[in-house]
Amino acid sequence: MINCLSHQIKVFTLLITLSLISGQSVPTTFHFSPPLDGFQAVRVVGSFNGWNNADNTFRLYDNDGDGEYTLTAPLPINVTHNYKFVLDADWGQAFTDPDNPLINTSDNNNSILNTTDPMITYFLPRDITSSDDMFVDTTTAGLPIRVVLNHSGGNPIDLSSIILEIDDNSVDDPSQYYDETNHQLIYQPNEPPSVGEHTLFVSVTSDAGTVTKSSTYLYEPNLVIYTKPTTFYFDANSSRHSYMQTINSVSLMGTFNNWNNQFNPMQDDDGDGVWETTIELEENTWDYKFQLNYSFWTVDWDNPNFNPDNPNNNIISVIPDSNSSIILEEPSQGKIFQDGSSNVQFISLLDPGVFGEGIDESTIQLLHNGNSINFEFLSTTNKVVSNIDFSQSDFDHIEISFTNNVGNSAYREFTYGNYPENSGFHFVDAIHDQTYDVPFTVNSDGLDIKSFHITSSPTFDKLQFLIEMMHIDDRTRLGLLITNPVTSLAEDSRNCDILLPDWENEGIFLSLSSPTSSLFNPDVENRIQENRNPETFGDVFIDIDETLLNENQFNFEIELMYLDSLLGGWNQDRNFILFSYLAEEDGSGNSFEITPNENGYSSFEDPDIYDAIFVRDECWKKRILSNNFPVDHPYGPMLSSLDGDGRGIGTLIAEDISDSLATFGPVITFLTPSVTYWYPDLTVFGTIDDSLVTSAVFVFNGEENTINVNSNEFSFNVTLNEGDNFVSVQAMGSDGFEALSRELVLTYQKDHQPSVTIESSVNEGSIAFDAFGESPDSLGITYYWTSDSDNPSGLSFQGPPYLPSVTVSIPSVDGEYFINVLARDDANRTTTAQRRFLVEDGVVHIESIDEHANWIDDAIFYEIYPRSFTTQGGFSGIQSRIPDMVDLGINAIWLMPIYQGPTLHGYEITDYFNFEEDYGTAEEFQDLVNELHENDIRVILDFVVNHTSIQHHFMQNVFEYHQYSPWADFYIWDDIPGDSNYEYFFDWASLPNLNHNNEDVRKHFIKAAEYWVNQFDIDGYRCDVAWGVEQRNPLFWQEWREALKNIKPDVFLEAEASSSEYVYFENRFDSANDWDLRNKLMSAMNGTVSIDDLNDEIQRNYPDNALPFRFLENHDEVRIASYLDSERSKLGHTILLTTNGIPLIYSGGEVGELTTRDPINWTDPNNIRPYFKQLIDIRKNFIHQPMIHRLENTETSNVYSYASVSENHTVVTFANFQSGEMEIQCDLSSLPDEDGPYFLTNLIDGSIIDISPDNVGSLPITLNSFDAKIYYYANHTMDIDPVEEAIVGHRFRINQNYPNPFNNTTTIQFEMDITSKTMIQIFNILGEKVVTIHNDIIQPGSHIIHWSGKDQSGVNVPSGLYFYRIQSNNRVLTKKMMLLK
Repeated sequence: MINCLSHQIKVFTLLITLSLISGQSVPTTFHFSPPLDGFQAVRVVGSFNGWNNADNTFRLYDNDGDGEYTLTAPLPINVTHNYKFVLDADWGQAFTDPDNPLINTSDNNNSILNTTDPMITYFLPRDITSSDDMFVDTTTAGLPIRVVLNHSGGNPIDLSSIILEIDDNSVDDPSQYYDETNHQLIYQPNEPPSVGEHTLFVSVTSDAGTVTKSSTYLYEPNLVIYTKPTTFYFDANSSRHSYMQTINSVSLMGTFNNWNNQFNPMQDDDGDGVWETTIELEENTWDYKFQLNYSFWTVDWDNPNFNPDNPNNNIISVIPDSNSSIILEEPSQGKIFQDGSSNVQFISLLDPGVFGEGIDESTIQLLHNGNSINFEFLSTTNKVVSNIDFSQSDFDHIEISFTNNVGNSAYREFTYGNYPENSGFHFVDAIHDQTYDVPFTVNSDGLDIKSFHITSSPTFDKLQFLIEMMHIDDRTRLGLLITNPVTSLAEDSRNCDILLPDWENEGIFLSLSSPTSSLFNPDVENRIQENRNPETFGDVFIDIDETLLNENQFNFEIELMYLDSLLGGWNQDRNFILFSYLAEEDGSGNSFEITPNENGYSSFEDPDIYDAIFVRDECWKKRILSNNFPVDHPYGPMLSSLDGDGRGIGTLIAEDISDSLATFGPVITFLTPSVTYWYPDLTVFGTIDDSLVTSAVFVFNGEENTINVNSNEFSFNVTLNEGDNFVSVQAMGSDGFEALSRELVLTYQKDHQPSVTIESSVNEGSIAFDAFGESPDSLGITYYWTSDSDNPSGLSFQGPPYLPSVTVSIPSVDGEYFINVLARDDANRTTTAQRRFLVEDGVVHIESIDEHANWIDDAIFYEIYPRSFTTQGGFSGIQSRIPDMVDLGINAIWLMPIYQGPTLHGYEITDYFNFEEDYGTAEEFQDLVNELHENDIRVILDFVVNHTSIQHHFMQNVFEYHQYSPWADFYIWDDIPGDSNYEYFFDWASLPNLNHNNEDVRKHFIKAAEYWVNQFDIDGYRCDVAWGVEQRNPLFWQEWREALKNIKPDVFLEAEASSSEYVYFENRFDSANDWDLRNKLMSAMNGTVSIDDLNDEIQRNYPDNALPFRFLENHDEVRIASYLDSERSKLGHTILLTTNGIPLIYSGGEVGELTTRDPINWTDPNNIRPYFKQLIDIRKNFIHQPMIHRLENTETSNVYSYASVSENHTVVTFANFQSGEMEIQCDLSSLPDEDGPYFLTNLIDGSIIDISPDNVGSLPITLNSFDAKIYYYANHTMDIDPVEEAIVGHRFRINQNYPNPFNNTTTIQFEMDITSKTMIQIFNILGEKVVTIHNDIIQPGSHIIHWSGKDQSGVNVPSGLYFYRIQSNNRVLTKKMMLLK
């Protein structure tokens, strides 16, 4: 599942009780000064207490009242902990430790603590953080140097060993500043430090060892920190956020306020649905998102900028500058005044910019319709105030400008309207607000909409439209949509790359053009389009008044009765959308594709419209139209949309135009949707707005029936014919006028597909198979039986193979067999079924439903995220790497979702029968599957059936038609479907849960699963959130398994559910996720779980046929090479591949990939792929669902030794879970020793150990840090080709950064061969130092470090060529890299 699945994973980790494995602990001091008042308790919460935020054992107290809360608590030594400070057990008030520079940026910005003995908890002033933030001391005297020291009880600190250095200058006798009672060394230098960067160093020794720490900070006593007022908006009118409840509060949360929901509440003072707040922010790039009602998280859908390292967060870059700006306060842009508005107060705020040095008052200008007018400038608030007469014209144009004192100017213009009451509907748009430039042959005003007016004809039977443009060009085009309110969106009809309300059967669309245009296309322009899909035009053509075109006006009429016939009567809201676009020069009537030449983008996702009305102002217009995501965006591809109030939609009722419009009979509205039904018997519901109407004429497929109307409602039962059915209703209103509804089209599509199942029995010398076919149309069925081509030998039929029942002789060759039957009905429709059976020594075993195929026992899975697997992407990219997969040795792949959906990760699906567009075609997918099969690699798809996307047409139809939608019961609602809250897990509001108690839901998604098996011969499914489906209806997975095993008995079915819950193996799945082993193995490598606990998990007893799905990494979990290192990745995968269960490698893990879903770096910088290849080879040749026997050794708390015993092989593994060399003696006396002597052959390097009576009980083994050795135990030796690459020692080297070129953040990997103080610095092309990103002691091994493209002051550096240099002792290595923004 997507990243949010970590919620479920954490449920398991919360159950882990910390064990002080070694029996040793060190008192550890925490301190925190909360930034809020009014709390009751402060606690430190972390991995050391199971993240229990109410654990009073870890409560901090402020005993001296200085505002700093402290706690000293024992923690186990040599363990890495994550933690946060939490107020009042409220995760909304959780804080990263501000005095700890180590931050886990990949896991909620938890603080990181590495416990040692002795222990340095804090070294202040604080060092540069993991996020590259440097601490700045702005005090006059300079802050004191503060070191918080702790030690275990038996190992006191040797005070004489304390070394304290300031810029490499030693402090004399620093022990005199140490206070044992509070574990602190505090030293205040006599003189403040010099202005600039400083480095501190401390070293402390006890009998347990020596620890060192350094800190680099900046001293700037005169530093002025500039901030910039930054406004954030959350628009509840946007269709993209999926929160259906009433919004009572919105909190702005981000890195600038420690993700706290108390600091920056947002307000919607005018109730228009736009929540906003303005805060002062320092220069930086900040992460943020919104929290609704203190519980529901949502991104800012109007900001297309997301953190590439954490795509769940938006980012905003704040740069204090000298740019001037103007903010309108009142009246709002486009406001319409009535007659007599002669004294309107105009107020505008002038902002000179942070560095603008104020406003040059002499430059302020205020113009009304081109004439200067008087104003008052309020210098204390920088506001311009003027009283303006808006009564003299129907269109008023205001211009305001000024220049700040450094010469930067700002200019804005605003428009207003003044029209008599009861004169129709009027809208005045901002002018000169086009989104793009135009080609040089087009007038720049030719796409600028000035105003929009609707009035009624004198006879009240027509709507008269007047659209004023700034200019009408030969290529000027307008799109006008009139529709009933709908909830779903669809692409426009003229290839403008914009999403509009899906007006299918609910509205009309009109492309407007000057009929004299040289590119005029009468087939699609000035002609009303009545249906979106398929595109259908009626016979109504729009007559543009050509005499007004010269005045830059489109003037035309539409008959009201015609509109009512398509939309129904106008007794409810109607939505209007109007936008401009540039005609393509081919005369097609479609839009011109915007490119960078017009200041657009090269991607096809940017909208190709220039202007749109019904948007709040030009700033919001730019915000909405720039909000589109390309295909490689985390939420892409996604088009911009005109989708709500103030966002491009104007909502009108008939009385907004004239009170006389609604006089033509009652309004008839269908509540039943016009969709394709899978069942014939249907009740059509509707309403008639005239309460005095008691009857109506219901016309179904031309047949009239009189029906009753009760309380404005009617219903009528119909039986649909296959294909399209037509419904209309006629009613005479109490006013004497008759009304006719729009035509309702109801389509019935019957499933004619026959089905067949197989039953079998074993007789003496033969096997009987019986086929049972069924036709929904009661047609006759014939059968044809065949032996599968992959059988060990052919099947011998004892009669003709075309009867319903056949008998075959028991094969003489042992193995796994399949028999197939094809059933054909009298209409020539076909279906198939297959049965699996085993033969051993003449004995036949017919597979039962809970058994699995032989290949699954030996499967080695390889998970692929198509977007990150290759730069080529998609199916062809995967196919290009098949030789690499074959070389690696895996034999099954799991493809993350490949179905159509709106997000990159794929788990939000809108069409279960179609491909993600950028992945490829059906033919390309079939080619991929075929080639994988040719190379003996099985193909498993991710199956997502707990939920659909909220954008799935099922859900969108429910939102629109509520309980009358045929899919209303496909989801789970707490009240009226589509008008109440729906069920979803965690904060996955865009993923509504399906109702599996509905038989139609179960049938539909079983059919979807069968489709991919039948159509493409895929080999199984990994089922996302399988636990959620099981909670709601245990029946579904059983029906699903039975259906799939009927068509392909060797299909593999895996559940994203806990393998410790055995219900998932009861006629449901072959395998389930072993999160318990993953968590314990990760914790064992981290030192927080004992090897005893790990062994217990590995040796857990599972039911027959149950196979745990075992992994360390997948798309939801952090990469081990990133979280720990490549050595422990090799160690952990050694355990996976030498024990029982089904092992999984997440693609890229074999080359030390650091990111979860970014493009994989296949360069294998740490050279670990050969080791993985050998591991897989060992698994395939020597380990077959083994029994695991633990072997005793002399370091059982640090080294795990065990034998993997398969039918013909025994493999012995020794795994060191400690950093540092371990010498052990292992007892092998429990292993078989008959027909000796025995040997251990190292399956990695080929070395051999002789086993003798003298050493069998105490065999000496030496293991390096986090090392594993794998031996073949037998009474003979093995010839092994050593994996040379896998056993190369570390050397001093630095790898090429990745990615390169990079934008924002890059990763640098390097190796150290000795322990030494190491400095890594970045230089620009002039040789000037940009930043020091590391300066501390480094141990031998592989290491990674990140650079976020910032200098020493935390300022983003410009694009260009940079050099990174590593210096260790007298050795220096340098490489270059490219930053491209």
